[in-house]
Amino acid sequence: MNSGKGFDKMVFIDTNVFIAYLEEGDLFQKDAEKFFLKLEGASLVATASSVSLMELVYVLKKHKKTNKEISKIIHLIFSIENLKFLPITADLIKEASDFIESYNLGLSDAIVIATLSRLSISDIVSEDSDFDKVPFIKRLHIRDII
Repeated sequence: MNSGKGFDKMVFIDTNVFIAYLEEGDLFQKDAEKFFLKLEGASLVATASSVSLMELVYVLKKHKKTNKEISKIIHLIFSIENLKFLPITADLIKEASDFIESYNLGLSDAIVIATLSRLSISDIVSEDSDFDKVPFIKRLHIRDII
């Protein structure tokens, strides 16, 4: 994966990109909107861990969204062209446990790191500075790619 603008057309995205897109008044909402427009416009292809969907549901529930609203949002996300979700497996969680210990990460971030490691991807689009703890990961801000 290329780490400059253009990216060879492939990016890996973190949960907070989805949250920024959906959360009214989020500091990064306008950037996230532009990001997802690029996906819809076929100028980018994105992938994310399925753990992002789980984290997103948690955040939506925390913000008092109803089950019906959450379902609608999940269906909306799955309708985004050029966006694919990667599965979480037991082996992946086992690998993630090493990253939890080595870099003092939470489980979700460690699963993302294990996924990136398996795919030999070093770049992630995220506003989460916890990824900066991992020396083989380069965190890119949403604005870096729009």
